[in-house]
Amino acid sequence: MEVGPIPDRYPMSLLMEGGYRQRRLKNVQDSGTAILFKQSLTGGTKLTRDSCIREKKPFIMLDGTQISVERAVKAVVRFIVENEIQTMNVAGPRASGWAEGYAFALAVVQ
Repeated sequence: MEVGPIPDRYPMSLLMEGGYRQRRLKNVQDSGTAILFKQSLTGGTKLTRDSCIREKKPFIMLDGTQISVERAVKAVVRFIVENEIQTMNVAGPRASGWAEGYAFALAVVQ
């Protein structure tokens, strides 16, 4: 899903002003970021990575075409533990850019 309401099970704070770029920056600043992607970084996914670097915030990049769900889960867990992550931001291309990405991300996060 690319747009729509976010289920109540995800605690969040509403950003009263700003658009996509401000939300992306706030998510990066307040969390560790798992970047799930397909072959190369493009668009907002690349901007998220660049924001992590600029803000000196921890991130992990996982190419869903090169890693199994099981290995991705282990890598994310290790990332969380090693960086003492309390809040996790998960970033990646829109469904229109990687149809299989939602299933991959859901499997990793679950």
